[in-house]
Amino acid sequence: MTKLNQLEATGNKDKARLTGRDEMNLAEFALGLASDRNTRDVKTIERKQSIINPDGKRLDQTWTITGSDQHGLPRAGDDDVLLALLKLASDQGLQERIVHFTRYELMQILNWPTNGRTYKRIESSLDRLAGVRILAKNSFWDNARKSYTSLNFGLIDDYLIADQPSRVRLDGQIQMPFTHVSFNEKFFQSMQVGNMKRLDMKLYNSLRSAVSKRMYRYLDKRRYRSNVFDVEINNLATVNLGLDLGVRRYPSQIKQLLDTAHKELQAAGFLNDWSYRWSPDRETWFVQYSF
Repeated sequence: MTKLNQLEATGNKDKARLTGRDEMNLAEFALGLASDRNTRDVKTIERKQSIINPDGKRLDQTWTITGSDQHGLPRAGDDDVLLALLKLASDQGLQERIVHFTRYELMQILNWPTNGRTYKRIESSLDRLAGVRILAKNSFWDNARKSYTSLNFGLIDDYLIADQPSRVRLDGQIQMPFTHVSFNEKFFQSMQVGNMKRLDMKLYNSLRSAVSKRMYRYLDKRRYRSNVFDVEINNLATVNLGLDLGVRRYPSQIKQLLDTAHKELQAAGFLNDWSYRWSPDRETWFVQYSF
């Protein structure tokens, strides 16, 4: 291989490493908690919104997430692990719902430190992701049917962690086993029919706030249609970002939370500007974005 070919191969490899994938339904509805703490010990979260279909009819949507009794609801950091798994599945061609990898690979994708604490963090995330169920009422986009459907599904059916060498092969080399996850069949089918979008992992990993990361995923899904987009502020906070507004119910408090993420996305070069407008007809605040 020539030096030029080596540089091209290295560049393509780096480019692939920095290009992730996001499942469109999970970019729309926040998966679980917006932090890494569950102060209320909540096991189930329900998110509701109403949209207007292209035919002009209103569609009421509900997205209910239930965590396992032992491991609880997914947390903010679990979004990172799931996105890394989606990237690995996409890189492997989406041929099999069983995805083989090493935890070191996940750390590399997410720029996490390679230490024992991170290994345990990944295992805990897999426990929560494997234990979650989602009931999507009129809110799971079926890309094959080009319509919203109702679906009760999980994310991961099972996983295996194998960090120790398994055996010595006949040629004397040690055969290393691979950790793997088995994606839920329905969830995996959604990926196979193209219900995914590209994600800039370099930008995603550079964001410090979990709210900024979720906002990036949501707005990145929306911006492909237009350079300007607006959304009702409470809907954005609760349904799309997963914020708990139990103690932050006033618009000024919600704006303060959102503006922290807005400023980070603006500094990263993703968001151009944003503004708030009051709707007398709806009696609520909207936030408008320009990219």
